[in-house]
Amino acid sequence: MHLHNVYFSLKNPSPDTIQTLIDECTQYLSGQAGIVSFACGRLEAELTREVNDTDFDVSLHILFDTRE
Repeated sequence: MHLHNVYFSLKNPSPDTIQTLIDECTQYLSGQAGIVSFACGRLEAELTREVNDTDFDVSLHILFDTRE
């Protein structure tokens, strides 16, 4: 298996822009062959512990069945 993580920092991090990116990632990326697991979402603003990375607006996580 191969896990691919992408963290997006948007120039315009408005709620509408964030939701548009999440919707488009889901529409265009979630149905690809070889995907075992797909997740895409916004930063959870309430998670503010020092150990949490908060330097992004949207994260994308895709687990593929193979690296290819």
